[in-house]
Amino acid sequence: MNIKEKINVIKEGADNFFSLASFFRTSVFLFLSLFLFIALNLFFPANVSKPPITGKIMASFEVPSTEHAPELKPQQEVKQEIKNENITPPPVEQTEQLEIPEPNPEPNPESSAPTEIEDSIAGLSEESDFGPLPVIRSSDKRTPFEAYKTPFHVKEKTQGVISLVMIDFGLSGSFAKSAVETLPKATTFVANPYADILQAKISYARKNGHEIWMGIPFAGTDNQSNILDAGQNALYAGLKPKENMDRLNTNLGRATGYAGVAVAVDTDFADQSPDLQILINTIATRGLGIAQLDTTDTAITTAAKQTPTKLIQNTVWIDKNLTKDSTLTTLSTIEKIALEKGYVVASFHPSPVLFKILSDWQKTLDTKNIQLAPLSYSAMQNSMTINQQAHE
Repeated sequence: MNIKEKINVIKEGADNFFSLASFFRTSVFLFLSLFLFIALNLFFPANVSKPPITGKIMASFEVPSTEHAPELKPQQEVKQEIKNENITPPPVEQTEQLEIPEPNPEPNPESSAPTEIEDSIAGLSEESDFGPLPVIRSSDKRTPFEAYKTPFHVKEKTQGVISLVMIDFGLSGSFAKSAVETLPKATTFVANPYADILQAKISYARKNGHEIWMGIPFAGTDNQSNILDAGQNALYAGLKPKENMDRLNTNLGRATGYAGVAVAVDTDFADQSPDLQILINTIATRGLGIAQLDTTDTAITTAAKQTPTKLIQNTVWIDKNLTKDSTLTTLSTIEKIALEKGYVVASFHPSPVLFKILSDWQKTLDTKNIQLAPLSYSAMQNSMTINQQAHE
């Protein structure tokens, strides 16, 4: 069988199973359909919707309605949370607004001499790294005590004098303003050296007739035997003399216009301490008076008696029990001491309630032949007594 005959035999067998013509027609149809599909998608793309964009940056989010918004916490609750977590909030700027109007100085009805209200009289201070420090004027030996004390005249009928002394003047601007406006003009203020805008407060008080002394913080206990934190510029018995001297000068340099210095605690210095004596000598050589407002301390007064300075010690604290009845009882006792001794010093802390009581009380003194006087007057009387006793 030749090749042609073999092909015919195969063709006849394949035709019996599947027609070759049908196979070729089917293949051509599938090829054309595929070509047409590719051409249509290439030139006429379908409008397919894009999938939503997702990802960390272009993420979709929901804005909650105010109906389901989280409730804001009150400010007090937020502050309480800060306190509970021991987180210190940022400090408040301490630029205190005193809001004191420019005063119109009134003449002192109890004095025939004009009141000096100049804060820094020429020749009574020297510039230093600590600020202006008080000195005795070289030209005439005038002291800051003499220059800055409030002029005072004792009335003919006066039989007793009371010096009211308020400590911590200036720590609170509102209390400072209230004290100046409410308390009798003869009340003496002890400026707190830690107070801000202290010079402005001192100026305002002096222009309204009040005498100023500068408080010197010492380590010790107060009038109720409480151990006090006297601050970073406090004088301590355990410090080196130079460091205590630097701290003393830091306090003295806070302002000008004060007649003396005052201590309000039972100090930790021992009687006749050489280190304390150096500090007291320095205060005296600067021409300042010295007041020990603690009623029990003897270290300050013992050291001050070794100098020619004007010295005074407090007699009683008015506000040990701050109720009206208790205060009036204490004031009655003070009146008796003033009439018996001739003068007495009574100290107190800033308190608007006490301001009102003292303001009303002082109106009754004239009929009792008692007069209020600045602290400098009692210091001069006491120093005269000390000198007399020394010569007897």
